[in-house]
Amino acid sequence: MYSKNFQFIFTLDYELFGDGSGDVFEDVVEPTEELLKKFQQADIKITIFFEVVEYWRLKEQWDSGNVMGYSNNPISAIENQIRKAIQDGHDVQLHLHPQWAGAEYKNDSWIVDESNYKLSNYRETSNVSLERLIKAGAATLERILRPVKSDYQCLALRAGGYNVDPGYEIITAMNNAGLVADSSVVPGAFCEGNIADYDFRDVPDDLPFWYTDVEDMRKTADKGQGVLEIPVFSVNMRRIWKLSPRRVISRFLKKQNTSEAREQQIKNLSRCEKVKYLFQ
Repeated sequence: MYSKNFQFIFTLDYELFGDGSGDVFEDVVEPTEELLKKFQQADIKITIFFEVVEYWRLKEQWDSGNVMGYSNNPISAIENQIRKAIQDGHDVQLHLHPQWAGAEYKNDSWIVDESNYKLSNYRETSNVSLERLIKAGAATLERILRPVKSDYQCLALRAGGYNVDPGYEIITAMNNAGLVADSSVVPGAFCEGNIADYDFRDVPDDLPFWYTDVEDMRKTADKGQGVLEIPVFSVNMRRIWKLSPRRVISRFLKKQNTSEAREQQIKNLSRCEKVKYLFQ
């Protein structure tokens, strides 16, 4: 059990949906604005994990003259929001969904490369290695944010879909890029599929942070070997209680997300086995 003396860092992932759908204003900027207002009222600071590859693709289209259906500039809205967050004392760090690296905008929608969804199995796109991807992401955040905070540094990463299992290549790339912390491990979580694949079931849930082994973010080691892991808080709950109206509607509309990995796990189960699965 987590100690009552633990301090928690509130975070949010600043991104569209993993399949490329969504509206920058309705699904990113406006909800974030509401959250920032609430946290400001409570005098609580948060860390925004900014999905930078998605930002690159959006900016490329906008700068080329493709407004993507927006009447207002989404790039300015994004940049102004995270700059204002930094000015208000919040933090912004790096979030990476590599399926956006080869994304294309066709027929008024984004087509992402779901075969390259996992950062733990990142496949080079346009000769961009994992290390170069992380370095470029950090440089982008520093370019955007240093005009309002001259000493800003990008020091932490969260992998899209929590795909850092086991993490040797990511740890090596982070060390070479100068990033010192990760926040992708979810103690107790397990998923096995095409777009999410991790096993954190053996990760202790009583550590607020740890220094990782150089080859595996799930394992502890002495300081200086891997990176500092700040895990995502989690609690066990039965799957049946996750069936909120929002989730049911999302699946009815066939929105693509990491729940597809769970669907792959149960698609060949019998009706009785599926019911048992839900109540585990």
